[in-house]
Amino acid sequence: MKALESEIEPTPRGMVAEGEVAGRVDPECANKALTAQFGDIDYAYVDAENGSYPTYIYYRSPDQAGYAQLVVRGTFIHHEFYGYRHPLPQADFPPAITAMRKAAEAIKAMCGVDLSQLTYREVGQRVDALH
Repeated sequence: MKALESEIEPTPRGMVAEGEVAGRVDPECANKALTAQFGDIDYAYVDAENGSYPTYIYYRSPDQAGYAQLVVRGTFIHHEFYGYRHPLPQADFPPAITAMRKAAEAIKAMCGVDLSQLTYREVGQRVDALH
């Protein structure tokens, strides 16, 4: 599978799963679920042309070059592990994938929305852990 390129500069590198899910993720519930699972998280609202939406950064790679983030736009979810400028080391992906699974499990358990139907794809680089 070829890594997809992005129009974002600098190009994000890593992996993403995005799409519609069955059920709306309540932002407050997502905040509580991720905080319960990971402790202190970064939480903010991002302003966009089509309104503002919450974003949660709940995991960072040991060198801080990559981060796992959940973006909630009602029933549309964007779940990613990204870095910028340089490809992330392959060793960063297995622990990030574990964190992302834990995040999805916490959202399902506390908020009642299943994210497991979303499929991860490479962005800007190969991700051996997806093969």
